[in-house]
Amino acid sequence: RRSAEDRDALRRMNSIYDVPVEEKMTSWPGGEMLLAMTADTGATRTFYAVFAASDIARAARELEELGKNAAPDTVSSGGYLLTGIPVSPGGESILGMLYGGLFREIKTMHYTLLGKYVVFAETREALAVFVRDFSVGKRLVRTRAYAALAENLSRKANYYAYFSIPGLRETLQPCVSAAGAGLLADNRELIGGVNAIAFQAGNTFSLF
Repeated sequence: RRSAEDRDALRRMNSIYDVPVEEKMTSWPGGEMLLAMTADTGATRTFYAVFAASDIARAARELEELGKNAAPDTVSSGGYLLTGIPVSPGGESILGMLYGGLFREIKTMHYTLLGKYVVFAETREALAVFVRDFSVGKRLVRTRAYAALAENLSRKANYYAYFSIPGLRETLQPCVSAAGAGLLADNRELIGGVNAIAFQAGNTFSLF
């Protein structure tokens, strides 16, 4: 359930962008949604949100409508268009308001269309890196380590999380409670010896 604060922010955004923001952002996603974050060794971490579109042409139209009154900035990179929608004066995250949690980390929306997917990132530079990796075939499913792990996974799940090492402890840190953070710290050596962790949940099985 959306908080009163988010409802107020959404009303402000509807007025600022002069379109129904929620409708423009929720009328086209299909059955897949991904939030990814890199485990950078530096002080910053990059977040990506990826949505499969039930109709990619409609997604393009709706996102264009969303940004048309906000002076969107579009450039070409690797044959793909990267569009930035200026953040609202209040600084609220559109993705955060609609989907909550870590989606709030993507405050300034830059997006591009890749096949049937819409990819969002906080900066144009981060989005350009994603496009470049996609263009040269640098994908998780093609790595030997992930292929070995995937053999033990179900092909169907409502929720799926995958953590790659190095940087697992730092990556998990913002996702867990204070008690969980303590467990991560106490088991630093054990976690450092793990190559990857994955877990799934679905309505046909509990958790494994």
